[in-house]
Amino acid sequence: MEIVVDVGRPPTLWFLDDDSVQAEQDVTPSDLEVCLNTLLAGDKTFTVDNRVGISKTLHRISALRNRVDYVIGLTYRIGGFQGGCCFNLAKIFLF
Repeated sequence: MEIVVDVGRPPTLWFLDDDSVQAEQDVTPSDLEVCLNTLLAGDKTFTVDNRVGISKTLHRISALRNRVDYVIGLTYRIGGFQGGCCFNLAKIFLF
């Protein structure tokens, strides 16, 4: 499963069978900032290949950057369940 969160587009949840669900509202820069602040809490940083993991999970998050190196999108690849990791994204889809 993947969750794609790009500024200016509705977040999209992709399933293994290529089916997808989109939220009704577009991601704003402040939405992405909340995700980044949560994701990079503590001493976490993106690696040189624009990826970061969540400890004790198989999840991997990739950053999409613009020409001036700002993060403008995230792709969450879900590899195993860890409660609470995607709560901010759930709020976008459900509320």
